[in-house]
Amino acid sequence: MYCFPTKIPSGEYWMRKLFDFKCPDGHITEELVELEATVRCDCGLDAQRILSPIRCQLEGHSGDFPGAAMKWIREHERGAKVSSE
Repeated sequence: MYCFPTKIPSGEYWMRKLFDFKCPDGHITEELVELEATVRCDCGLDAQRILSPIRCQLEGHSGDFPGAAMKWIREHERGAKVSSE
């Protein structure tokens, strides 16, 4: 979710957020909204706000994430063995 300040006519700023919405036909769209839980899809149906999965990968080279660091070491040692053969 990303937040974007939007200036309204009174001169104040409101935070608008970028959410994913899915309609009953399965279309997924992104909309920049304030608080709405539903928006109108391009197909004309009401789309409900959904929680979208994010893809993240923990970096392993710093040691901040022990499991990822051990995996990083294991993969690099395995790569060194293969390249030395």
